[in-house]
Amino acid sequence: SLNNALIPLAFTLTYMYCSAQFQLTKELLSPGDVVLHLLGFLIGIAGFQLVAVGYFMRTNTDITRLQGSQPDPRADQRGPERQVSRAEQRQQQRLATRWMRQERRTPKWRVVTYLVPPLRIALARSIDHYDRQLLRQVIWQNHINGSIFEVVMVLSFLALGALGDLDLFAIPTAASAFLLATMIIMLLSAFTSWFKGWTVTVIVAVVLLLDAFSLRTDRFLADNRAYGMDYGGKPAAYAIGPVTEHAFNDSATASSLRQARATLDLWAERNRPLYAEGHKPPLVIVSSSGGGLRAMLWTYRCLQLADSLVGGDLMDRTALISGSSGGLIGAAYYRQVDWLAGRTDTVDVRDRRHLDAMSEDILNPVAFSFVTNDLFLRYRRVKDGTHTYTRDRGYAFERRLNELTGDLLHQRLADLRAAEERAEMPLLVMSPTTINDGRRLLIASSPVGFLTDTRTSPFVTVDASPESVELSRFFRAQEADSLRLTSALRMGATFPYITP
Repeated sequence: SLNNALIPLAFTLTYMYCSAQFQLTKELLSPGDVVLHLLGFLIGIAGFQLVAVGYFMRTNTDITRLQGSQPDPRADQRGPERQVSRAEQRQQQRLATRWMRQERRTPKWRVVTYLVPPLRIALARSIDHYDRQLLRQVIWQNHINGSIFEVVMVLSFLALGALGDLDLFAIPTAASAFLLATMIIMLLSAFTSWFKGWTVTVIVAVVLLLDAFSLRTDRFLADNRAYGMDYGGKPAAYAIGPVTEHAFNDSATASSLRQARATLDLWAERNRPLYAEGHKPPLVIVSSSGGGLRAMLWTYRCLQLADSLVGGDLMDRTALISGSSGGLIGAAYYRQVDWLAGRTDTVDVRDRRHLDAMSEDILNPVAFSFVTNDLFLRYRRVKDGTHTYTRDRGYAFERRLNELTGDLLHQRLADLRAAEERAEMPLLVMSPTTINDGRRLLIASSPVGFLTDTRTSPFVTVDASPESVELSRFFRAQEADSLRLTSALRMGATFPYITP
């Protein structure tokens, strides 16, 4: 009706105006593109309205359908509804039960006038000539139809999660937020229509049941997993005893030190021609801070400029790359591009397309997966090698990252070990923090056990607690070497509720 359309119409017009201003002044789109986008927005609203109106027109029940005849037209001229005295209101409240008729105990909002097309004010007619039971039956039937429509809409939104891989359904993050708010309102409305005063109790019970199921069933599992590792076998015993034993392992420390020195010797031989006889080549270490997408782009651009200043051999001079979050992703991508550029003429680290890839949006598919899949039922699966994992926004993040980087980061840790040991590319060390105890989890293709041994000397007894855990050695039985590089980078770029 016209009365119910005023607020949505005002919102739609305001939204379209703000959207047009944003696209013209911030995104610098042409007026034709802006008009096309707004037209698509209006077509979407019109399509949804057609579906809703078609459904309710066919399913809703009115007085005529129930009575089988038209009401007396003279009864429509009685004017506004009669006043209800305070005594009558108190009597109705006493008759209402505490739970089943809670709506009767709320003060009534008496409607006197309403708008009719075209913007004409009409008097609200009295309903005293209708049978009260008949009115309750009509309203109850319409509430049921509305609840069914809302539940079907929520299920349709969840089904959209299966189409998240298609570019057509890559909606903006803000649209995903509106979608989430819409689903919450629809579910609350449906629950309120069905359970009345028991709504809060039912919602709390459902949340507790989902929490219980998430601990005992994989279908409702809320844990995010690193792709490539084996979660089907016996888990590693992560406790202070095993952690200390692995960190202070003399054999592993000596073995990893020998390998690191051999790699550094090869690095020195590769860099010796760059400097005069008798001078040691300077060792370059790249450490990049986090900051999301901006840090990815900034780091890659800085490495581009630094490479141009040293004559195009920055990665040959670099022995170690470390950092966190988006900055480390940008540095890892630069390392892969530079390594590939030395083996083919079709790749150039100075190509602007790499910067464009780093500046593309990653959050949209992550937010869409969060709303349509992760918050409710994670029913989709993804297979990596011989292992199957629950598909969530972590997979959406890695998939989008591989799309932007041309699958250059779509590697396993074991695939990069030989090139690092031959000093063909710098050692990449990722160090996310474990939630359990705050220790660093050292992730690298090459052995880095010497970084976990913080003892000062074998001749000095120090009761020190280990500060780091080496992934490849501690989780060897869980196939840590098969971990995807994108999963390792994601573990170093986690953010609450966004990237797991």
